[in-house]
Amino acid sequence: MIKFIKASGDGDNGLQFIEAGSQTYKDLTEVSGVAYSGGKLSIGWRDNVIVDIKGMELAPQIPLLLSHWNHPDMRLGVVTARKVDNQQLHISGGIDTSDEKGRHIVDAGKKYEWQLSIGADALASKHVPEGETRNINGQDFAGPFYHVIKSLLREVSVVAVGGDVATHLKIAASFNNSDSISSQSPNPQNKKDNQMEKKLLEFIRAKYSLGPDRDELAVKAHLATVNSSVEAEQAEMLKAAKPVNEPAAAPQINASLTGGDISGVVQESVQKALKAAREDEAARITAINGLTEGHPELRAKAIAAGWSKEHVGHAVEAIKAYASTLPGATGNIIVRSGPEINAKALEASLCFQAGIKDETIKASCGEQAMDIADKHLRGMALKDVMIEACRLDGKIVGVAFNNDTIKAAFSTVSLPGILSNVANKKAMQAFNAVESIASKLCSVGDLNNFDEAERVRLVDVGDLEKVPANGELAHGSLGEDRAKNKLDTYGKLFSLTRQMMYGDKLGEFLKIPTAFGNRGKRKIDQVFFARLLSNPVQGDSKALFSTDHKNYIGGTTSALGVESLEKALAKFMDQVDGDGQPISVAAKFLLVPNVQYPTAQRLTMSTVLIGGDAVVPAGNIIANYKLTPVASPYLTNDKYTGNSDTGWYLFADPNQVDTFEIGYFHGKTVPTVEFAESNFSTLGMDFRVYFDFGVREQDHRGMVFNKGKN
Repeated sequence: MIKFIKASGDGDNGLQFIEAGSQTYKDLTEVSGVAYSGGKLSIGWRDNVIVDIKGMELAPQIPLLLSHWNHPDMRLGVVTARKVDNQQLHISGGIDTSDEKGRHIVDAGKKYEWQLSIGADALASKHVPEGETRNINGQDFAGPFYHVIKSLLREVSVVAVGGDVATHLKIAASFNNSDSISSQSPNPQNKKDNQMEKKLLEFIRAKYSLGPDRDELAVKAHLATVNSSVEAEQAEMLKAAKPVNEPAAAPQINASLTGGDISGVVQESVQKALKAAREDEAARITAINGLTEGHPELRAKAIAAGWSKEHVGHAVEAIKAYASTLPGATGNIIVRSGPEINAKALEASLCFQAGIKDETIKASCGEQAMDIADKHLRGMALKDVMIEACRLDGKIVGVAFNNDTIKAAFSTVSLPGILSNVANKKAMQAFNAVESIASKLCSVGDLNNFDEAERVRLVDVGDLEKVPANGELAHGSLGEDRAKNKLDTYGKLFSLTRQMMYGDKLGEFLKIPTAFGNRGKRKIDQVFFARLLSNPVQGDSKALFSTDHKNYIGGTTSALGVESLEKALAKFMDQVDGDGQPISVAAKFLLVPNVQYPTAQRLTMSTVLIGGDAVVPAGNIIANYKLTPVASPYLTNDKYTGNSDTGWYLFADPNQVDTFEIGYFHGKTVPTVEFAESNFSTLGMDFRVYFDFGVREQDHRGMVFNKGKN
């Protein structure tokens, strides 16, 4: 086996490679670098993450992986990590170049600089809100961000572009970058260069009045904004530092020129030189922008670090060549599921986008999840929800959103449930928003199975009798009226298609359960009116509306009007119970076709009626009955047997008399949306919506039908 030990001395001068048996491990190449600079990380969370280096636990030996890929073939070597003043995390170790991947990392490191990324378990974390400031790793950070207070370093990875732009990997004797912030002690022959870099930093700070606290990265970023570069500033600094006996070449000046003329020539020469330097820098930045399209992190680093376009070209080529072998995301910390974001918070986020009412979200997801979604997850795209669901289940997905991401997301425990719950709420909201005529006219029942159920209603069949002189009371009894109802299931499939997923079209997906919620309420009316207009035969072998049931009025005099309505109201009040006594229940609803609705309103709401052949007192006594006019297009629709534009009905209050009953399965009064396994032929994910209910007439005494002119 290989043992790594520190070399003796005050500095961390790398690792000595100890022989084990007869093997010398000459293929191991020494590496070092900054794995984490202590700043904010962009790793795909809603806000940035800062890992507290002081609270990080370090193992004696740490695997060096390729792009966080947890697989034996992706292991490059082993490193040790150390904290530098609890402000940065430095590593040193070795890469095995006997493996093809290791050789590629080392060879590519000769052309451009690799970055590093840490993989850690978050043992304790806290969200720092906007407006709050914390000092972490020697720096002050303003919220919002996630503060990882305690963590366990599990691995360090070599990546093309990391979430922390200040990280880098240095390969011994193969790559020398003057901009490195390496943990290694400087090579003796480079001491002068390192000292010069410090002077250059001070020179640039003073020149641009940046202040002594601006670090190297901030200084380079400023140079990019003023179209300058590290090389240009270094040349200017060296020129200013030349001794008097080694003057810089001066422009040729005619001896006949005056002092003012000489000053003008010098100034012109300086301006030309500065202009040329700015044009060169602008050309460099333009070239970098063109080369790094689609790689914003690489672009920012290249411009700030003063890389040449050739240097950038090598880096982009290497990234493209190895893009297909980088299966994991390149975030700088891998955090297992934490308390901040969970399935309920994701569900609440989608509910906000779907326009679900706040009280519904709170009741279903909880106040805490709703608060997290409101503050941190609003506007979350469908793709982001899928990736986050994979994270909650510990599944690794690639950088690019593709079919593998979709399969992984829908194989999680949380995503199908989240989408089903949101679709359910959307369907329910649409269902409740539709006005149903049947729901006004019918009572509600609970059915426990799909067999035809007998609905038994107890009725009073005996009046109070006079008590004889001996004081003996007569026995009374309760009779039974029987009716029936039966559940049927209505449903359909709908899909979250592959095109919707790739296009992030959550809104289009949510239109489907909205339409089904609307259709679900309308289906109740369709079933009710189909049954009502068919005038079904009852258990006594008589039609629901018939002269035998004393609830039918025909002939031309039954057309809706003052006299016909008065006659129908009287017939309604004359209905008797099983013992022949009046039921004393008044009509409440006047159900008419749409074409007769204005007439119905005038008859029930006007206090004065004008006209007519007979001389009657001015006044509308029908208004005293407090009838509620209700209109429906189903009464005249030619798809329904028995439709008529002249027929009209009186209905009692369903809370007093069972007219029709809408029976629901176990009290479920809204449609249900569920995730359904897709067929192999389906490019997408299926959902099903179904609704169990039945509508049957219960008591003919609570209704009167007037045929009208037909």
